[in-house]
Amino acid sequence: MHKIIEIIKYIIIGIVQGISEIFPISSSGHLTIFYFLFDINENDRLNLTLFLHLASCIALLIFYKKTILNIIKSSFYFLFKKDKSYKEGFNLLLYLCIATIPSVIIGFFIKPLIENSFNNLLTVAIGFLITSIILLISKKIKGNNIKYTFKNTLITGIFQSFALLPGISRSGTTILGSKIAKLDDKNGKELTFLLLIPITLGSTILSFFDVSFSKINHIYLYIISFIISFIFTFMSLKLFVNKYKIKHNTYFSSYLIALSSIILYFLYFFK
Repeated sequence: MHKIIEIIKYIIIGIVQGISEIFPISSSGHLTIFYFLFDINENDRLNLTLFLHLASCIALLIFYKKTILNIIKSSFYFLFKKDKSYKEGFNLLLYLCIATIPSVIIGFFIKPLIENSFNNLLTVAIGFLITSIILLISKKIKGNNIKYTFKNTLITGIFQSFALLPGISRSGTTILGSKIAKLDDKNGKELTFLLLIPITLGSTILSFFDVSFSKINHIYLYIISFIISFIFTFMSLKLFVNKYKIKHNTYFSSYLIALSSIILYFLYFFK
């Protein structure tokens, strides 16, 4: 019976990651909550988060495979074949790399703060409130149907760097950044997840050096969470890209305010 309960816990965690990674409600914040609820120890939290993020990243790579392959193809032909007709695809690769730099720099300097904040529900509650405000602001800003440029991708990338702390949604902040950068909903959504790939893949690869595989007692539970996270990330992506409208931010914002209020209530009365 205990084994079944543990499997159910890790299935739920995989579902939570898959949904909250895509929708603007903060996967890090939700994972922190469920780690507390399910009494996941600190070592397992770090290792499991790594597996979950890798699963979501693979789902993103598959979902945007055509765009990614086009970027790689264009970069190859522009750099090695000197074919200028592929310059736009190469430029997008360059823009994505540059737009990722702010998150890398900030993440490097505040790494201890980020790691400690994942054990703090108060930080998560505050992060949810910040995200709710971000979502309401982004709803008021109208974008234009313009191409990716150095300026609008960099602005979006800078906003992505604000989401390093749990509770602050990366997709929420990047969508706001894309709206401020005057991108329309379609390009804004695509850029949001294209920017998520390099930062997630890079941090996952670096984090693998810190993983203590010898301390993972039940690898099958990690594999279950990995598979579930992959499936639900992919499903959430399809739903988000096809159905999400900026007007839906009101619902996400209301949800985060309610969730933050519940956390603050329990922290105050059950401390």
